[in-house]
Amino acid sequence: MLPRYLSTVALAVRLALATTLALGLVGSVMSCGDDNSSDSNLGGGCGLGGKKCPFGCDDNLGCVACISDADCSAGERSCVLGQCVECSTTEDCAAGQTCYPREHRCVAECGDDGDCDKEEPICDPLTKACVGCLDGNDCGGKDPVCEPNRAQCGDCASDLDCDQKHPACDLQDAKCKECLVDRDCLYGYLCESDHKCHFHCTNDTQCTDDRKPLCNLDRNDCAECLKASDCPFALPLCKNGDKCVECLGDADCPAGLPVCKDDSCVMCDKDEDCTDASAPVCKGNLCVQCDKDDDCTDPAKPKCGANQLCVEA
Repeated sequence: MLPRYLSTVALAVRLALATTLALGLVGSVMSCGDDNSSDSNLGGGCGLGGKKCPFGCDDNLGCVACISDADCSAGERSCVLGQCVECSTTEDCAAGQTCYPREHRCVAECGDDGDCDKEEPICDPLTKACVGCLDGNDCGGKDPVCEPNRAQCGDCASDLDCDQKHPACDLQDAKCKECLVDRDCLYGYLCESDHKCHFHCTNDTQCTDDRKPLCNLDRNDCAECLKASDCPFALPLCKNGDKCVECLGDADCPAGLPVCKDDSCVMCDKDEDCTDASAPVCKGNLCVQCDKDDDCTDPAKPKCGANQLCVEA
């Protein structure tokens, strides 16, 4: 195993490599900044959930909030990994401070590991910043890779570290994801905020499930109905442009089943719905005489029987 604290020359090489990677990422973002074409219905472009990335996207960052420092404000003036942050290097910080790479914020320099916490336990001797790792020797278990840009252990530092099920390395958190942007998904699918590819239909022919034959273009998913006329007589109403139901409210129900509960008309939902004195208790959405002995007020029939009728003791 290599020693944690490398020689000065090796540390300088590591820092130069990290800087080169960061510059390469900026170039990558800039090169695809104009590749912002995305059909909100079809996907396959530089967008997330069909919405275009405002500043473009990158294969290892997804949608970015900036391409260069010029896109950032005074408080967060540096563009790092596609996000506006407080600092990119120690030179951006005041005297006695250094730029912590995990969040790219200016914090007091560390002298040794004792100045660091459990989240960032190592004091980098070159930058005087607390970091999660200096190299792969500091990582292991579920987070085996030291991602150099944030100096944190994670799943990956590039797509090569990921598997087929989660092939995209997200450098924002060094985690392997199913997708970062829409173009990572197959045609007809879009990458949602959970970084998973979700089916998005654009016409009815794409809805092959007989139970949901219609494409709701507002949501781009397949539905049982879009309007009431799509529904059968027994379930005459279309709820939320999605499924056929018996009722949407009590007004849709007949006198014998006056309460709308869970899209169906029932006799009752609570005791107050039972107005017949001979069956004043609501049990299983039916008005019955009793549910327990206390409901039986006739001294001659003080027990509640199995059929929810008051019977003799």
